[in-house]
Amino acid sequence: MAFNFDLDVLSLDICREEEGVSHFLGILKEIELARLKYIAINEEYLMDGVVDLYFITAYLQRALKTMTDLEEMIVVRDTTIEGPCTIF
Repeated sequence: MAFNFDLDVLSLDICREEEGVSHFLGILKEIELARLKYIAINEEYLMDGVVDLYFITAYLQRALKTMTDLEEMIVVRDTTIEGPCTIF
């Protein structure tokens, strides 16, 4: 199964891996980042105290500058839990 840059949403979820954003965005090639049209990011990546906000923000800013085809960034909030999610 291949990722369809025109239709698929790249979802970055903190509950799966705390350093997922920096790791994943770090391994994508610039041409792949440039082709992304839709991304969804867990709001906890953007909250101070859950992860190293400065570190994550630096990766996001660098990646967003490369995402020239980006049309939509969805910030995902889990309303079924209170506080940060549990990382297993």
